[in-house]
Amino acid sequence: MARHVSADQWQRRKVIEAKTLQKAITSGEFLDFDKVMGTPTVGALQQALFQLDGQIDRLRNIIPKGCVEGGMTLFSDQSIKNNRKAEFSLKNERFVMPFVVHDLIDNAINLCRAIHLALERG
Repeated sequence: MARHVSADQWQRRKVIEAKTLQKAITSGEFLDFDKVMGTPTVGALQQALFQLDGQIDRLRNIIPKGCVEGGMTLFSDQSIKNNRKAEFSLKNERFVMPFVVHDLIDNAINLCRAIHLALERG
């Protein structure tokens, strides 16, 4: 059963999650050590954390106001529902945002997978 989360709870949760990722990035725990130079360097894992942070940030900021409402309008359009074999003229802009969001989510998932595998390997 799905639990209702208020907008305020959702916003606080997003802030906590963002801070957690930021803490992981700034902790230095995931830096590589360059033995020749004797200094920590940004390696593949740290770079993946940076990229994940960027993808999440883009997802937070990309969905313009009205995008969800526009999608719901499209899905609830009775002329489409009642005549599935007919062709309809729709502007391409109506389909761009869902693909952009899909790609950003896909990128974030792939980065999470790569980070998880790197952590498992130790």
